[in-house]
Amino acid sequence: MVSVIIPAYNAQAYLGECLESVLAQSFYDWEAIVVDDGSTDCTFEIAQKYSALDRRIRVLSTDNKGVSSARNSAISCIKGEWFTFLDSDDMLYPYALRAMLDVAEGADVICGGCERGDTVDDTRRNVNNVRHRVVSGAEALKEGLYQTGIQASACAKLYKTAVFRDVMFHADIRYEDLLY
Repeated sequence: MVSVIIPAYNAQAYLGECLESVLAQSFYDWEAIVVDDGSTDCTFEIAQKYSALDRRIRVLSTDNKGVSSARNSAISCIKGEWFTFLDSDDMLYPYALRAMLDVAEGADVICGGCERGDTVDDTRRNVNNVRHRVVSGAEALKEGLYQTGIQASACAKLYKTAVFRDVMFHADIRYEDLLY
């Protein structure tokens, strides 16, 4: 199982499209945990609506403490062997989870990619064109810090729960993704 962690603050304009992209996954053994981070709009109600439609979607509600705290709330209750972060204004390609899991054997982190576009259809790519490579932890750190290959974002990656369950975000810093 893959746990998809979705922190959401005042995300009513795009949370539905985000959750639709999770529902469209070609890999079905997932759970989505939407953390409403004290929204003042209809984010919580939208998340609840999707949760009522599909039992794999769970909703947590917290006081507004920021994205790091919201992510940490979800990490503490994930059920999956793997987990990933998806921002509420982002979408997954329908094959995203399957493509990353297909290369996961022996790894602790799988790094995917990100593309810009207004909808998933704007930047659709053929899954057969996906390349993969194995790098050491030191090389991954270097590429992330120098932004020469691996993106520093916590999103678009799968993390092995057994290794990362106790790794939490620091709530009081900017660029929390880089440290994670």
